[in-house]
Amino acid sequence: FTAFTPERMQALRMDGAKFMVRLDPSDPASGRTLLACAEAVSLCVRADLTAFLEPLPVRRRRGAYVVQRTVEELAGAVSVASALGASSLNTWLKIPSCPQMERVAGATTLPIVILGGEVTGDPLPVLRDLQTAMRAGPNVRGALIGRNVLFPGAEDPRAMAAAVAAIVHDHAGLGEAQTAMAVERGAHMRLIP
Repeated sequence: FTAFTPERMQALRMDGAKFMVRLDPSDPASGRTLLACAEAVSLCVRADLTAFLEPLPVRRRRGAYVVQRTVEELAGAVSVASALGASSLNTWLKIPSCPQMERVAGATTLPIVILGGEVTGDPLPVLRDLQTAMRAGPNVRGALIGRNVLFPGAEDPRAMAAAVAAIVHDHAGLGEAQTAMAVERGAHMRLIP
């Protein structure tokens, strides 16, 4: 954790902790990071806190980490992350989507929330990607795609939020999500004097 101990989280009546683990098989430090994350998951279990674990398979290129969004890399990272700690009780995984997402979702029984990734400025690819990911398996439960909701290019953020909600909560298809976006955009425009 970067800011709190489990004891402090409990004192503040927080619900859980979020942490990320970059998995680079060519970096010996990834092993130490996995051990630290396993201990963090165990601490969350003992403190009855939800652990939101973000396992990201990465490769170092030109001094920077690049997330590997292939089915093989993500399924491997999800499998490893699912086994961290004394128990997987109350552990959720936060992962980016990829083609063949059903294979990634099938690599764990843990609940998954989909990450939004970099801001695209175009709502349609984000919504299409989210719709596909949400249908990947019963353990895909939601999304954390804030930047693409807050900065959806020329689209209204409220309308983008309505489209995301339609996909996540109502299992809407892309067309229905676009309709929800248009309805929200129209409702919001009527409120502006």
